[in-house]
Amino acid sequence: MINNIQELRKSLEKYANSSMVVGIRGLSGVNADKKYRKGQVLARSYDTFGSDLDPRDVGKTNKFLAGTSAMSLAYMSEIEAMDDELLTVVKEAIRNTYGVTYGTRLCVIVGDQLRSGEDEGEWIIGVKDWPTIRGAIYVDDINPLDKGGQQQ
Repeated sequence: MINNIQELRKSLEKYANSSMVVGIRGLSGVNADKKYRKGQVLARSYDTFGSDLDPRDVGKTNKFLAGTSAMSLAYMSEIEAMDDELLTVVKEAIRNTYGVTYGTRLCVIVGDQLRSGEDEGEWIIGVKDWPTIRGAIYVDDINPLDKGGQQQ
């Protein structure tokens, strides 16, 4: 579990390519209960449609996106300039934007492909595996709580 910016940097050392994109993904429903291995390639996200206000109204199409949806955090080369305060702001923005849908489990993902998503703040992060694009790589869960143990 990543608790601060130093732990985030350490967990990203094996993905040192500066063109890699780092994102934070919210997990809900059955995905929140799954156990992920570090380095595991996640499934590509489904294209969804429906109400932004009520997650029960959201449906899936049979179309996969070109990667895994997340909120983009930074390019790998920008992580060194981040501090804990910025990381807290990003986690708070994720909860404020996607709190109803994503719940409280957050994880860090990486990939070498970045595309804008249709939802506000959404990015699609993938890994190029010629000729296709796979889902992003799971790095680790990130603590969704602030230093005092309270929800931000």
